[in-house]
Amino acid sequence: MRNKKLYKRLVALILAGCVVVGSSAVGFATGADGVATQAKCYHIGTGRETINYKAATCIEKGYSGDIVCKECGAVVTKGIPLVENLLNHGNNRELRNAKDATCTENGYTGDTYCNDCGWLVFLGKNIEAPGHDYKNVAEVPATCVAEGTAATQQCKRCDYIVPAQSLPIDPKNHANIVKDVAVAPTCTETGLTEGSHCGDCNKILIAQEVVSSTNHTEVIDPAVAATCTETGLTEGSHCSVCNKILVAQKTVSALNHSFTNYISNDDATCTEDGTKTAKCDRCDVTDTQSDEGSAKGHTSVVDAAVAPTYSSVGLTEGSHCADCGLVFKEQEVIPALVPDTNVDFHLNQTGVLSSHRVDVATGAQKDAPALQAVTSAYTNFSGLTVFHGTLANGERIMTVALIGSDGISEVDITLNVVVNTDVVAGYRLMLVNADGTETELSVGSGNGKSSFALNFANGAQIIHLVPIAE
Repeated sequence: MRNKKLYKRLVALILAGCVVVGSSAVGFATGADGVATQAKCYHIGTGRETINYKAATCIEKGYSGDIVCKECGAVVTKGIPLVENLLNHGNNRELRNAKDATCTENGYTGDTYCNDCGWLVFLGKNIEAPGHDYKNVAEVPATCVAEGTAATQQCKRCDYIVPAQSLPIDPKNHANIVKDVAVAPTCTETGLTEGSHCGDCNKILIAQEVVSSTNHTEVIDPAVAATCTETGLTEGSHCSVCNKILVAQKTVSALNHSFTNYISNDDATCTEDGTKTAKCDRCDVTDTQSDEGSAKGHTSVVDAAVAPTYSSVGLTEGSHCADCGLVFKEQEVIPALVPDTNVDFHLNQTGVLSSHRVDVATGAQKDAPALQAVTSAYTNFSGLTVFHGTLANGERIMTVALIGSDGISEVDITLNVVVNTDVVAGYRLMLVNADGTETELSVGSGNGKSSFALNFANGAQIIHLVPIAE
């Protein structure tokens, strides 16, 4: 049963153009183990094609082409070379000896040659001459100087003209008539009417007649009055038609300017003369010249002295000219006043007074390091300046002052001064009086701030910072 199935499959493969050999095949067959294997192709069927074919030409060999199996692509039959084909001349050809036919001569279509091998491929053919194709040519009439030509015929293709009869000269036929333009008469010369003549034989056809001259038409040329700078003219006349001068105008000399009334221009200075100007008696031209002896001399003015202030410099008394500004006595600068912001005070230490001086505007001391500014201090009045630090004797103080442009302000006003609490923490605030005695100040504290009231009627205030006993 199994061999019968294999036989049927082999027949099918042979009919398809292939048979099975071993385990190699094109297509498939079932082996003893039941596994399909490829089949080897024997190219028995009709599935073939030719490739690599090349036709032979008159100068180049060809190739018959290879026959391959369409099923497996293998070359079944190898091609062979083809010898040159002397009848295959390709497209590289040339037409020679061609000639167009004319009306009276035959033509030739030309011979076709192969440019590759020089072979005559095709012979040409004769082209029969077609003869003339005439059109009518009109008569050319004879003129007074030239013969004419009778009507004839001319070929449309080659321009051949059938010989025509000549026509004799016609002395009455003037083909080139020229107009003789009329000439207008002038004041002194005659004119001519319009005429005409033949431009070929010069015969006068219409004679020109003489027209009499017209004589001059006189026009008066009015006199021109002379001015200060320009010449004038006398009266004259000329012809309005030909512009000939009949009575020549003569030149009248310019009158020149006349300056009689000079007026000062009020431009004299303290040291130099001014000018004066006059207008011409006849025109608007003016003449300006120096006004001798018009210099005015200086007018001295005192420049008052200016006292210096704390915010500005002063000036000494001087003088200058009120007209030209010349300085007679120059003012000298007096330096601005420098406010004294030093404060002298005494501290009572167990019955012994010690003297001290502090600059309440800068915190500077003479014999000790400068006090430090209390930047956290403020009040509701401008110019508040607060310093604190240690004196030369080791005591701590605080200075409080209102500083203006002219130094320490003395204002009868009581202000609430606020500082950061860490500035006064651990100290009693003792206001130093002028006699060295001290008055304790009441200090309020809260939210990291401490405040105390001071009156500034006597200017800067000195506060002795006394440590609180433990």
